[in-house]
Amino acid sequence: LNLNLLVVATFPITAIAADLLARLFTGSRIAGLVAGTIFAFAAYRFTHIVHLNLLSTWTLPLSYYLLERTLRSGSWRWGFAWAASLAVAASLALHYCLFLVLSQPVYVALRVLLAPDRRAAFRRALALVVPALVGGVAVFVIAFPYIRLSEEGYGRRIDETWQFSARLTDYLVPAADSAATQWLFAALRPLTGPDERELSPGFLALALAAAGLIYAALRRRGEWLRAAVPWLVVGALAFVLSLGPYLWPDQALVSPPPGQFTPLPYLLLSRILPLSGLRTPARFAILVLLAVAMLA
Repeated sequence: LNLNLLVVATFPITAIAADLLARLFTGSRIAGLVAGTIFAFAAYRFTHIVHLNLLSTWTLPLSYYLLERTLRSGSWRWGFAWAASLAVAASLALHYCLFLVLSQPVYVALRVLLAPDRRAAFRRALALVVPALVGGVAVFVIAFPYIRLSEEGYGRRIDETWQFSARLTDYLVPAADSAATQWLFAALRPLTGPDERELSPGFLALALAAAGLIYAALRRRGEWLRAAVPWLVVGALAFVLSLGPYLWPDQALVSPPPGQFTPLPYLLLSRILPLSGLRTPARFAILVLLAVAMLA
């Protein structure tokens, strides 16, 4: 009973977190409703309906909300709240904390570079330094057992992670039990690999995100473009990393020889960052979905 209640609760909590983030940028309740609905009810979340830790997707928009608050105010209080969100993410799903640690520096750099007054934006961003150090210690304490196991040889090999990397087709695959698009699932599923392949944000969500980008581009000197570009870059970065170490063909082979396929940035990144504990690079798609929701 408790597990069922927690699973169900993750849907409104995730929607509210994405709603807060969208309304911070737009001031619109409708925009918040759109972003919250897209993100909370994405096919990805239904794929992981049996994984309570991976349903804690609300930690991602909440962390970005607190980060954006810090960048706007320069307040160390918001900064420590942001650092606490990283520790919470690490305690619930270490994967999501890793995604935040990889993507948020890019986001901060773009927000500073695109700001009308870069010096002022940089000074406000300095409020993140001390909280980041404190949060980093907390995250390290939580992650230490995983780091130790990885050093003892329990990390994932590249050939293991590759089997669970996203394919381009996966971003069109809807939820398996979707009433409206079950035919599309049946058509595309044979083209892709095993497990965790339903990554589609939905065609309406993609159309709204494209419209959002066009609207921002038409107002080049406005705040819309400065707000949209960081999300576009974060989404693109997560998309590339979700494809894993090699570019999969759209076929159902489980483990063909890696040397036959194009290497991707994930392969290089895995040599300098502790990605060996991440079995499923396709889970980077959750950041793609958040970016799509925000652009929409």
